[in-house]
Order: sequence, then C-alpha cells, then structure tokens
Amino acid sequence: MALMRKNGEQSIGERIKTARRNSGLSQQELAAKLDVSQPTVSIWELGKTKPDHAQIEAIESVLGGITKGEEFSDQPLPAIATWLARTLSKKNMTAHELSKTSGISAPTIYNLLNGARKTLSSEL
Repeated sequence: MALMRKNGEQSIGERIKTARRNSGLSQQELAAKLDVSQPTVSIWELGKTKPDHAQIEAIESVLGGITKGEEFSDQPLPAIATWLARTLSKKNMTAHELSKTSGISAPTIYNLLNGARKTLSSEL
C-alpha cells in the first residue's frame, strides 16, 4: 500500500513506484529505459529527490501519465541540487555512499538534493 500525504494524494515518487510496479518493471529495468542509474530511480521513489522536467517527460513516455502539472510548477531546484543529482547518477552512487566518502552528513546531502536553502556552514 502506498503512503499518502496528508491531503490524500501520492507523491511523485510514490506514483513512479506504483506505475513502475504496475508495468512489471524493476528499478534497474526502468533506469535502463531512462538512461539513469538504479540508485537514481530509488531516490526518486523514496522521495529524496524529484526528477527534473526532462526526466519527467521520459518517465511519462515509459510509464504513462503519472504527474500532475501543479507538482512541478514551483521554482526549479537550485543548480547545486541538479548538479549533485546528476553527478550521483553518473557515478552510480547514493547520497548515503557520498556521505560516507565525503564526510558530509547524509541529511545535508539530502537537503542539497531537495533544494533546501540550508548552507553547509550552518552545520559546522
């Protein structure tokens, strides 16, 4: 059973997971179709990051209409979030793995991935 938000709607990650499962695809198979890594699909489904607009279009072409326009009408993620998500995908790393190798806390990495305005210096 998918988790619901307080308003009763599924998040984009939950909708991706549901549609992927309904299509009979594994995370690895979906990742291959989208030219991303399996950990990227996993962090989308867990709600740690959201796919960018180009990725949304690709996901919809594979899984069908899963988004609601209002979900992505907000301000775009800061450049650091986009860069970090792409770098993790290219390196086939999770945020947790990056945390272990970089010495930066996992919550900080997740905040950066989600576009949080918190700075690294505020953690020091």
